[in-house]
Amino acid sequence: MKDEILLKISLLISIIGIILLFVFAQGLEAEKIEIGEIGKSSIGKYIEVFAIVSSFSESNGNYFLKIGDKTGNITAVLFKNDADNINTARFKKGIQIRIIGKINEYRGNIEIITDKIEFI
Repeated sequence: MKDEILLKISLLISIIGIILLFVFAQGLEAEKIEIGEIGKSSIGKYIEVFAIVSSFSESNGNYFLKIGDKTGNITAVLFKNDADNINTARFKKGIQIRIIGKINEYRGNIEIITDKIEFI
């Protein structure tokens, strides 16, 4: 094949790849959910919850927040590498937050591994 044909083919494949990435990225949006709906069947889902902090603790730079809404309670984990980008001094009992993260199971307990926290 000529170099010109190979260049056109590779350019076409690259454009198709970019379009497919864009389409699949749209499907990665967090599912808005209430805490009471979270269970074992939710493990692995990327979710968004609005909640109130009932307590929090810190260990080795990792934060563990007990959060709840009108439907239930759950623990949200904020690892040190993500906590560096958040003003953790704002964590207070009773503060409202929006959390985006992934549902995980750790030692038999369901928790949210936090990617993003916004203070409301």
